[in-house]
Amino acid sequence: MLVSSATLRQRLLEGRKLLGDGAIGTELIALNVSPDEILLQNCVAPDRVRFLHQRYLHAGVDLITTNTFGLRQNGYWHKAVEAGVSHALQCAQLTERPVGVMLSLISSLVPLEIDFIGELIERHKSDIAIILLETNTDITQAVRAVSKLRSLWNGLIAVTSHFDVRLRMLDGTSVEEAVTILNANDVDILGANCGDALDLFPEIASLMRQRTRKWLLFQPGTGIKRQDRTPESVAPQDFARVGIQLYENGADIVGGCCGIGPRHIELLYQTYFYSKGGR
Repeated sequence: MLVSSATLRQRLLEGRKLLGDGAIGTELIALNVSPDEILLQNCVAPDRVRFLHQRYLHAGVDLITTNTFGLRQNGYWHKAVEAGVSHALQCAQLTERPVGVMLSLISSLVPLEIDFIGELIERHKSDIAIILLETNTDITQAVRAVSKLRSLWNGLIAVTSHFDVRLRMLDGTSVEEAVTILNANDVDILGANCGDALDLFPEIASLMRQRTRKWLLFQPGTGIKRQDRTPESVAPQDFARVGIQLYENGADIVGGCCGIGPRHIELLYQTYFYSKGGR
């Protein structure tokens, strides 16, 4: 069943720790889908996208993310985004336990597509749990996107950023500076995703928790190979270890990004939640 934004907010207020899903894009690439056609799969291979959502649901997640993170291209972006939202909502609705849906967006596209996004929110405002602005590399773009969205949406907004090995965004913003700026804006959930290395995330979580009382969301990727900038390979056990550290360092929601699949998420569920007797 679907969890509304208001219900999810209450769960977070109660101190509940939540489990997010992993990547859809890299799972599709592993199925020989071209990176340029990840969003197109919502239209041409909907069963494949729904299958991946279902695998994460089977792994025990509380939140699934729409397959909508991508740049506009080839004229099908609007159709692909609408289809991606519908697939995630349908899968969550058919699940017996409560599940929230995060609408994933690129911050730089929000001002350019605000009319379309506004229509999308209006159609699904009672169904979407979180609007997720992820993989931010420019803090100014993130703040501008939040401002635009707040005129349309009073539910939960999450902003997660990509930090490199120096713990800085591409625009040079440090973890500490990002928290300070986002604290001053109407953001409900802060965090980090993707990243240059998996083991950087516990330190990022500690730095953020020391500087904010807002909820924290982390979606580590497997890290990036320096030689070709492709995702590293990370064992599920290593991801679960870092995931537990993130919860211990103050994270409220933990999921995964590039290279993190259902097996990684399932092991985190088993080692953190199931070992504690479930939720």
